[in-house]
Order: sequence, then structure tokens, then C-alpha cells
Amino acid sequence: MHSLTHRDRVHPTPYQITLTHVSRRWRAVATQTPDLWTFLYISHTHKRLERLDAFLTRSASRPLDIVIRWCPFGSPADLINPPKPRVTNAKRDAELFGAFFVKLIPRVSRWAVFDFGSDAWRLMYTALTMLHSTSAPRLRSLLLRYYDVMDPVENTDPAWPAHSAFAPFGGGPLELQELIVRAVPLDWPRCVFAGLKSLTLGKNARSVGGPANEALRILERSPDLVSLRLEDEVIPNDPVVPVELHALEDLCVAHCNWDQTEWLPDRIVAPNLRALTLLPIAPLRSRVVDALMSVHATTGTSLLKPLRAFRTVPFGDELHSEQLNAFYEELHNIRVLVLDTNAYTTTDHVKLMFDLIYCPTGARHHLPNLTTMVVSLMDWAIMEILVKSRKNAGIPLKKIICSTTCVDSDRAHPFARDLEAFGTVEWPSAECPWECTLTDWLVFDAAVPGTREFEDACAQVKCHLH
Repeated sequence: MHSLTHRDRVHPTPYQITLTHVSRRWRAVATQTPDLWTFLYISHTHKRLERLDAFLTRSASRPLDIVIRWCPFGSPADLINPPKPRVTNAKRDAELFGAFFVKLIPRVSRWAVFDFGSDAWRLMYTALTMLHSTSAPRLRSLLLRYYDVMDPVENTDPAWPAHSAFAPFGGGPLELQELIVRAVPLDWPRCVFAGLKSLTLGKNARSVGGPANEALRILERSPDLVSLRLEDEVIPNDPVVPVELHALEDLCVAHCNWDQTEWLPDRIVAPNLRALTLLPIAPLRSRVVDALMSVHATTGTSLLKPLRAFRTVPFGDELHSEQLNAFYEELHNIRVLVLDTNAYTTTDHVKLMFDLIYCPTGARHHLPNLTTMVVSLMDWAIMEILVKSRKNAGIPLKKIICSTTCVDSDRAHPFARDLEAFGTVEWPSAECPWECTLTDWLVFDAAVPGTREFEDACAQVKCHLH
């Protein structure tokens, strides 16, 4: 067993075990404090079953937070303790996993968090099969991730996806608040997911896919949903009744073709949406922009109008000036703009920079409320012009964060003197996305440098100031 005090730190010996070896008194106090033993981290490198027994016994009846990273093929997604790629004895590995998992199943009624990631499909298959008819009344967070990093014969027995999809925890009602599913085929009609606050439908190299009406069924049963992330294709079946999500604040559509999610602007009614991420595998095209700007009959506004934060890839060349001007006008209220990149050229980023510098004839500057920019690519000369021009216009940028790959430590950046904050951040990828959300960047934008709130905001987005 490992116990973590921080996501990126691993203690070979759990601190709870260390406490029990300080003295008899410390041991008595530690073993009689159930809350010390409620977080369980299990990986394929673990061999000591007795430690699992100790945690399960000493945690008494407290809810359990269980994180499993069983990645015998050396998945890079095993972020907590990435192993070196190795050839695994599949049978022995499956037996070891089964020995651990069979001890957890009798305590399933105590599970509060179940976060299972594996690059061995047979183990995901085994776990979901065992969970089919169980009941987990305390479960609040369910995270299932299949990391398909290699395709040896022993990793496809049984073949992916299984002939039958899964409906875990079907033995009783669930009160989930968070659901993350990545490349795991579920039997959605039989799953009893409802009342969610956060939903992620993700994928890896393999796509599971699913009909839009099933995704919308979950949304209909989750009126208090705050965060929605769609990576996998969601295939629309007409007609689809629009779903009103008045609590939805953060929407992300990433790593998929727009054709597979173009139903969103018309089918999702989110009048209080504050943050929108659009990361399709191609630039935003004319049809996409028109769909995003379309006024919904229910709200009388577009999906873009209420936004305060927007993350996107470069625009396509086919967008004409009138369409771009209208698009910027819909984004009038945003304070945070995150410019991502894709496999295309950097010229689209440069074009957007110039759009923010020069005031259109007879009109105000684009995005007048913009105060924070986060960019994956940087043209230093243009950025300096941008900072000065917006300062002179009375609509200054206050914070600029760029990818660590953009910064040369020997180069001075004079425009930083006109900013409240300038820094860098490790840019995310499909394999290692940001842990923070656009809502976290809004908190960063609002925080005043020099305050504890600003320090906390920097830590949350993992920003390094210069």
C-alpha cells in the first residue's frame, strides 16, 4: 500500500505505518484513529497484502477513498508512480490483482471514491464483472480509465471491447456526484447514473462512442450538473429534446471531430455557462462558429454570450472578417482566453493577436474585458505590441501565462513591466491534461498578486511566475 499526501509524491512506506513504529503510545493512537486509514492507493508494484488488511481493518466503518493504478505495461498515464515499461507475466499479474480486489469487494458499501485506471484490459474486465451486481450507497466519485498504450496478445484477452458492456453497481441506488469514464464500454441504458455534479466521457486511441440520447438521459437526470467534458464521439439521434442545465458552469469538448458534437449548441441550454473549452482535432470552421453564435429559442442568447473564460484552437482560414467580428462580439464578456494549438500553423494565432491589437473601423476593441491570456505559442514582438496597445486604449491585459517551451531564460521581456503577473505553465496534452479547469483560471484572473489567494490560485493552475 502507498498513502499519498500529495498527488505527485509517493511514500514507499505509508506514513500511517511509520506512525505505528514511533512508540507504543503513538501506535495506540494511530491504530485507534480510523480516519488515518481511509485512503487506499494500490498499484501493480504492491506485494504486501497484509498492509491492505491493516488499512481495511483500522479504518473501521469509515468511507473509503480507493485509487488503483494497475499499469503493468508501463502506461505513461500512471502519473503517481510511473513504472518502466516491462514484459509482464499476464497470468501472475492477474492473480495478484485478483488477490487485492477480492479483499475490497466485501467493503464496497463503504466506498466513497473508486478511481481505477489500468492499461491491462483483462483487469478492467475482471473488476467491472465483479462489480456488476454490487451496491455502493456511499459512492460519490466513480472514475474508470483504460489506458491503451500497447496491444500485445495478453492485453486483449478478452478482446476489447468485451462482447457485453458493463453496468457496475447495479445492485442498488447510487448517489454519484462525479463520473469519469475513459474508453470503457458501459451499458448506458442499464446504468443508474443520476444527480451528477461532474461528468466526463473520455477516450484514448480507442473510441467507445454512444448515442446522444443516452448522454442526454444522464444530463436530464442531473439538473445540478456543474461540469461537463466530452472527448468521445456522441452520435446524435434525431429528434433529441434540448436539456436545460441551469447549474452548468464549465463545458469542454475536446479531441474529437466537431461533426460528432455539433448537436451541443442546439441541445444544451446553459444560461449560466461561464467557461467553454473547444479543442477539436481541426481548426474552428465557419459552420462551427455559426452554430456557436446561434440564438437559442429558450434563452434568447447564444452559448457564447454568458462566457467569462474561453479556451480554443486557432480559427480556420475560411472565416471572413464579418463573421469573426460577430464572433468576438459574442465573446464580449470573457476575461480569460486560453489559446491552444494543434497540428496546423501558427499563423492563426498571429491573426488573432492582431485582431486584439487593432480596433475595427468605427468600433470598439475586440474583447474589451479580457484581462488574462494563456498561450501555447508566443510571438514576443507581437505580444509586446498587444500589451502596449491595450494599455493605451484603457483596456489593459493584466496577466499573461505561456507554455514553458516558449520562454528563453536569457531573454528579457520588457512588456512584463506593464503586467500584474507574467509566468509559465506546463502545457497539457491528450495523455496528460491539466488537472485545473477554466474555472480555476477565472479564480487566478480575479486574485490580487501578493495575496494568499493569488498564491493558492497559482498553485492550483501550477503556474510559475517570472
